[in-house]
Amino acid sequence: MTEFDDRARMSAARLRASVGPVEPRDMTMASSRTKAVAGAAAALVVAAVIAAIVLSTSSHSDRSDDLAAAAPAPAAITPRTFAPTGLGASLSIPSQWTDAPPASGFQFVARGQSPPPGFVGAAARSGFVPVSSAALESSRRQFLTSAGAVIHSSSSGQVDGRPAVQLQYRISGNGVTVDDTEYDIVATNTLTVGASQRQTTYNVVTIVIGTPVGRSDPGLVRWIASTIRVTP
Repeated sequence: MTEFDDRARMSAARLRASVGPVEPRDMTMASSRTKAVAGAAAALVVAAVIAAIVLSTSSHSDRSDDLAAAAPAPAAITPRTFAPTGLGASLSIPSQWTDAPPASGFQFVARGQSPPPGFVGAAARSGFVPVSSAALESSRRQFLTSAGAVIHSSSSGQVDGRPAVQLQYRISGNGVTVDDTEYDIVATNTLTVGASQRQTTYNVVTIVIGTPVGRSDPGLVRWIASTIRVTP
């Protein structure tokens, strides 16, 4: 089962992007330039515009990737809502899964022994510094690898319209090996700090859906993930 170090690992996610100065360029074309030079310059401008459009489109596509797309509930599943106070999110899980005490670093846990077997572990972390998906993915990869996880895939996109990272991996603990699908979701809140001032806080909601190795149920995992809703 995954172990979380909720505070020590957040330092890598607290990075600020820096933008270097842009040097002005003289775009005035001298009248003495030949038509050939003017044509070449125009071609370069067109190429730059096309490149900018392609990059913009690609970036937009990456940001809009839905990591938890809609999926139907598996047959014979009766859903119930799992929304622990303090998590900042809600999701649906099989009614057979019962709430359990915090374990393995998870603040909130629900698990089931009878069909369908599996569990959900969740945690919430908060801070004031902007969190990027890239930094979050890097820090989670580093921590999970150090904990013995074998990571099969990772991707960035959105969950419930919020920036998020998805990691799929296999990990062992307490004599059990599980296949986990983890979602790390960045949510923002506004904190009042004065009569007319507001401070934006950045929270990371981590939700892990796991099933025992040999009893994997991708349909169940996709359905649970599709029900994740981040509360404001």
